[in-house]
Amino acid sequence: MPNLEDIQKRIVASSDDRDAWLTARNAGVTATNAGKLASPESIDSILKSKFFDGFTGNPATDWGLEREPFLLDWAGFEQNKNLFHAVDERRFMATPDGIRFDNGELVLCQVKTTGKTMSKIPAHYYRQVQWEMFVMDAVRCHYVVEQHQDFVPVSLEPTLEIIERDNEAIALLKPLAYALLTRLDEANAFEQEMQ
Repeated sequence: MPNLEDIQKRIVASSDDRDAWLTARNAGVTATNAGKLASPESIDSILKSKFFDGFTGNPATDWGLEREPFLLDWAGFEQNKNLFHAVDERRFMATPDGIRFDNGELVLCQVKTTGKTMSKIPAHYYRQVQWEMFVMDAVRCHYVVEQHQDFVPVSLEPTLEIIERDNEAIALLKPLAYALLTRLDEANAFEQEMQ
């Protein structure tokens, strides 16, 4: 079971320094990447995003960033801005939205804002939170969703789902993540040869 000192030793970068945070993320497999790792065929698009993704945000992502601290506070979590690496593989990484210890157990929080009705957690978000729990060595994740209409919350209270760690789902993600790392190393080697 990790403690606060253990996880602090695994900080890679902070999103307060966005350039350093993005550079570190591009060197490995993040929770966002893991969410998209549905099959071996998904590796190509993830790999491409590490080299050619110019996405810097839109009104929906801006709204999510604005609402995140309030939703984390509602769920009883402080906002986390640190990117962490896994214990056994430094290039497996995650930036959980919130982190806390409950009776000595590490618990995470993932916050989502959406303009759609979500009756259950989508598969890509499920993979994302499982990857975060794997990287952090956490036991569960509080999945908080606030629905909005034209960036106005439709309810005074967000929804909360408690997601337990699923080692079988994590075991399916790990070989795909290692395959992505291999492809990333090959792409970086090729890029260096071309310089």
